[in-house]
Amino acid sequence: MAAEKTHGRERWLNVFSETELPVLGGVIQELEAVTGKSNSTAMQLADVILKDPSLTSRVLKVANCVIYNPTINNPITTISRAVVQLGLAGVKSIYTSVVLIDKLLSNQSPPYLLDGIVHAINAAVQSRNLMQKVSGKVNEEVFIAALLYRLGELAFWCFGGEQAVQLSLALEDKDSPDKLIERELGTNFHALSSGLAERWELGSVLKEALNKPNTSDPAVKCVQFADRLCELQRQAPDSQALDKLIEDIADFCKADTKEIKDLIEQGSAEANSELKALGVDQLHERAKQAQLKKENSSALKPNPQFQLNMLRDLDVLVKDKCDINTLFHTVAEGIHLGVGLERVAILLCDANRSKVQAKHALGKGTETWRKQLLIPITNDQPGAFQQCAVKRQHTIIGEAPDSASFNELEQQILGNPLAQAAPIIANKRLIGLIYADRAGRESLTEEQRSAFCYIVQQANASLEQLIRSR
Repeated sequence: MAAEKTHGRERWLNVFSETELPVLGGVIQELEAVTGKSNSTAMQLADVILKDPSLTSRVLKVANCVIYNPTINNPITTISRAVVQLGLAGVKSIYTSVVLIDKLLSNQSPPYLLDGIVHAINAAVQSRNLMQKVSGKVNEEVFIAALLYRLGELAFWCFGGEQAVQLSLALEDKDSPDKLIERELGTNFHALSSGLAERWELGSVLKEALNKPNTSDPAVKCVQFADRLCELQRQAPDSQALDKLIEDIADFCKADTKEIKDLIEQGSAEANSELKALGVDQLHERAKQAQLKKENSSALKPNPQFQLNMLRDLDVLVKDKCDINTLFHTVAEGIHLGVGLERVAILLCDANRSKVQAKHALGKGTETWRKQLLIPITNDQPGAFQQCAVKRQHTIIGEAPDSASFNELEQQILGNPLAQAAPIIANKRLIGLIYADRAGRESLTEEQRSAFCYIVQQANASLEQLIRSR
């Protein structure tokens, strides 16, 4: 005899209440009791987190990712120091993310659950950034509210059993799934999220975001905007609906659309960094797949005419004795748009030639490189950049077993794409490096390798001429 189907909002809420998920509500209430006091200390919050040693290491791993701790050479090794450096609210948001993923994920997590968690982390980061843009302050309450905004949907895909399996199969052939979900569950995901927020006391910002669509509260609107933004990025990345939403967000933030688009790109990069730091490989892979799908339609392609025009520009710039920054920016633009490489950086050596730092960067997600991309190139800190600097030759990174490999610091900033780098040399002295990759896309083509090498060769020759003319 087949088991009776669960049907209706209250019955589903009862099912979820019999799982480990209600622990999340208790965690949030306990954290709120600590962080809500004006006299709260780092030790009090540390004591709450240290109750579960298995999660403590994961909290520290996230706290040490680039977006929270850019100074990788000075890692955060204790929860107490994490609270001091990141603040009570910052550690609270990290711990909530870790607990949520711990309670939901398993080795056999279904795709809809993985997609949902990727969405939740992205929305949480975007909402926090929007709130900071609007108020000038970091408000971690909006991060947690956006993180849990679709908790009912996540709970169903995790604990829905055979009904979840059957629904996932049925949804594969449906363009408009809402009616099917309502029919099969006797309720909808939004209603489940609202019910869990009320039953488990998950915070006033979340409850208002779920129940007040026309609110004027800035924190609540940031949560709603961020959730809708991530939904459209996933389902309709090139739609007029997404363009209109970005315009609405710009009006709300009193900013222009270019500024908001840059903020959104920054948020996407930060979310991917946080997903990786959470230590869930399948989750991070799902995030990368979603990012590639979103960007597929805008992939750059080699443009030989642009390359030729750029090389002509270099000749003119040298004759006009341009400044070196202009020359380097022209080279970066030629590699980005001419060779068709999504991300490009020009890194220059420090006075001791022990480090290189990005001075020019082009491409999506490179907005923070000029601050973050500071890489040692001494022999005691091996990595892809160090190998390129020492050998002083074109270097392929991650393409084959005998290719150069990124070290941990390089991976934290750049990810792990297939890439290439080459030295900037003038008068036999190492000036810096030129780096380029396809932002995680397919392998570099032979055409892109050859064109990259030729442009670097011409850039080095132009730099020597410019130096001699002074």
